[in-house]
Amino acid sequence: MNRWRDTFAHNYDNSRPVLRQSFEDTININDIKDLKGNIVSWQYNKSSTPIGILSGKWSLAQVLANNTNTTKPDIVFTTNMTITGVDGLDSHKYQLWEFKNLKITLTGKTAIINGTVSLILKSRPAVYSASMSIRIMNLETISINIDKNLARHYFGDTPIYGTISN
Repeated sequence: MNRWRDTFAHNYDNSRPVLRQSFEDTININDIKDLKGNIVSWQYNKSSTPIGILSGKWSLAQVLANNTNTTKPDIVFTTNMTITGVDGLDSHKYQLWEFKNLKITLTGKTAIINGTVSLILKSRPAVYSASMSIRIMNLETISINIDKNLARHYFGDTPIYGTISN
């Protein structure tokens, strides 16, 4: 008996597709309606030093009742997240809400949604308005870029990353 051969003698299930869509498919406006997921992101400063671990939940819903414009539909995007210092000593809660869609660009398997958002600090009665870009890639991952002048102080110099769960 060869224990190495037996250890790696797996029967793989090749009947299910690895990707949700084929490589030829493109993202359309209906694909990005009613998405949600988790935020799981290391945040770094401009020197590439980790400053915190960001985690939380996000959701994106398309509201077509009031607006049938497919190039600029009404969108509700909300996020609740917590950033914890890499040493585990400090933790802060944030919320993104009141997203206002300015433009959607659909290119291949990527959707880019640009707009403005309100950033709420849960520890202080502070609300900031900022420009924001949401990038949905392959209907599997999301990146959120908030105005660097505002976000640098709270989230470092890197985008916020997450996964799509539905």
